[in-house]
Amino acid sequence: MRDLHEKHLMNGDFLLVNGDVIGNIPLEQALIEHRARRERNRNAIMTMILREVGESNRVRKSADAPLFVIDPTKDRCLHYEELPYHSHDGYDLPSNLEIDPELLDAHAEIDVRNDLYDCRIDICTPEVLGLWADSFDYQSPRTHFLHGVLKDYELNGMTIHTHILKDHYATRVQNLHAYDLVSRDVISRWTFPLCPDTNLFPGYTYTFKRNFVYQEQGVVLARSAAIHSRTVVGKDTTIGDGAVVTNSVIGRRCKIGNNVVLDGAYIWDDVVVGEATEIRHAIVANGSVIGDKCRIEPGALLSYNVKISSGISIPEGKSITTFQRDLDRKVQNDAKLVGKNGEGFEFVYEEDEDEEEIDFIPGLSEFTLLEDTQSVVYLTNPALQCTIWLSFRCPMRRYRLSRQIRPRTAISASVQGQTVLAQRHLTTRDGTSSITTPFLASSTDSKKVLALRWCSSSSLVYA
Repeated sequence: MRDLHEKHLMNGDFLLVNGDVIGNIPLEQALIEHRARRERNRNAIMTMILREVGESNRVRKSADAPLFVIDPTKDRCLHYEELPYHSHDGYDLPSNLEIDPELLDAHAEIDVRNDLYDCRIDICTPEVLGLWADSFDYQSPRTHFLHGVLKDYELNGMTIHTHILKDHYATRVQNLHAYDLVSRDVISRWTFPLCPDTNLFPGYTYTFKRNFVYQEQGVVLARSAAIHSRTVVGKDTTIGDGAVVTNSVIGRRCKIGNNVVLDGAYIWDDVVVGEATEIRHAIVANGSVIGDKCRIEPGALLSYNVKISSGISIPEGKSITTFQRDLDRKVQNDAKLVGKNGEGFEFVYEEDEDEEEIDFIPGLSEFTLLEDTQSVVYLTNPALQCTIWLSFRCPMRRYRLSRQIRPRTAISASVQGQTVLAQRHLTTRDGTSSITTPFLASSTDSKKVLALRWCSSSSLVYA
């Protein structure tokens, strides 16, 4: 967004769409309403496309849900929050919703909506780019930008509006669960005309058959192979005798052996599956080879060019890769996992190094990490018999003592006895460096706790 602003590429209204959106929403009416609103009020800078969904929506249940406070008379968004989703107990509903009392006085009617799906399709004006460029704090279109503009309404007067749809299809593929659900919806033609047989890309030759089966040209099926409902088979793929394929997607140039069972599987291009192998509700990426009599359990993910030896069973939810993060320290193939002749090892998610560099800030090296939560970092020093509580009030989803705290921002700190002095150095657009307000530096005698808070004014704020 900041690059677009610097290059002056946008001279009029434009659409901002997330790259993971699948939908067939008509935008003509939303554009008409946006332009009419813009004529009446030049401060109406953005219109968000939202879709009304039920509480039991499958994709909505797999990701964080938005909570909007809207003035229905003007379709204006007044407040926004995100409700985290936990697979074991559902949404983390707030016990109290904090709304500025002035909003209640200024608006005769207010709707609090938790039944809206955020399509992440926005109609924006060039002023949106300017606001992004003016604040280096903005990293996310909703939790940072939207929340910041709504909070600063009294300062800039900018308003953001909504266009709520009650039909059509629009969903984001945010995780593997959504990938599965959206793929099924595409095959079942809920996204029409975005279906395989539309052949949107050059060279595609899919045809639609009975029971939602899609098949390209050049597919070779053995006489005893059974292709059941909701299945997609790509070009030049061969399927052997006795194979049973149900609710699955098979890419191009794949070789499926005899007596293979595919149920809810996603087989990408150039994959080889040996005889009598079972793959259920799993993903197998390009170029992978699976031996004979293997079993791939639900939730498993085989990345590019993984090889599984014959007779191996991949446990449920296991992710296997051949990608080497560090070429100087290569990870060896896990023979226990992929077999003696296999290639691959378990993928383990690791946080970025920047998120672990607690000693990056000068002056805090003598403190060790005690605890790290989403918004607070606790450091301890037994010699000083104290604990430092670092609470950064910049609007970031993850708060870290590292280079990722703020773009173009550096932190310096020094320890004097039981007091920590710190300052934030912000590099301005012209390359000069300015020192802003100091962090809070205080000590409580009772608990020996040092509190370090980000100050937005010239006065110190004590915890």
